[in-house]
Amino acid sequence: MLDENGAIGRKLQVTTNRAVSKFTNTLASMKYLHALIAIILLTGCGTVSEHQSIAQSQNELQTASIGSTLLHVSKQGDLPNVFGGADIYGRKVDKGFTDVKLKGIRDGSVIELLVFDVNRESAENTLDRSLQNQNVSQTVNVDRNGEGVGIPVAINTKVEKEYVISGIKITFVEVRPSSVVYKIMDMKTVKDE
Repeated sequence: MLDENGAIGRKLQVTTNRAVSKFTNTLASMKYLHALIAIILLTGCGTVSEHQSIAQSQNELQTASIGSTLLHVSKQGDLPNVFGGADIYGRKVDKGFTDVKLKGIRDGSVIELLVFDVNRESAENTLDRSLQNQNVSQTVNVDRNGEGVGIPVAINTKVEKEYVISGIKITFVEVRPSSVVYKIMDMKTVKDE
């Protein structure tokens, strides 16, 4: 028969072994939990991509008078998270815009356009957005004098009937004395189909 000290020692040893075993199991479970959370976070975030939306309808004949906007394209990109993937809430970053305006018509066939192409680059991510800390740079195409009034483009429709900018094709169907009839087509959409 064991004395009291021996019995107490064994009970203490068994209790200690059980506590160590529970602690080890808890640590192992936490490792799996952390790994599972990391996998969910990394696979739950898509790749960051850029998007553009065209204000005018596509593949339909449209008419624009001198001074009107032929094309307006808004550019956006997915807001990246701190891991480099797309924001899980679908938030976007402004990437700029493209505008094409009808400046004038000469000689019955030469279309004068004014083109604005603004590209913005941002190092902003979801953490910055949460902290309201944004770092944005901007590239703007301006005229020769640097006044920011756009780039003049002249298209002789007797020679060419298309103008492509930002992956969007403008096809001039008819030139009138003070207006044009044209059609817009997104070249990126055509490639994807």
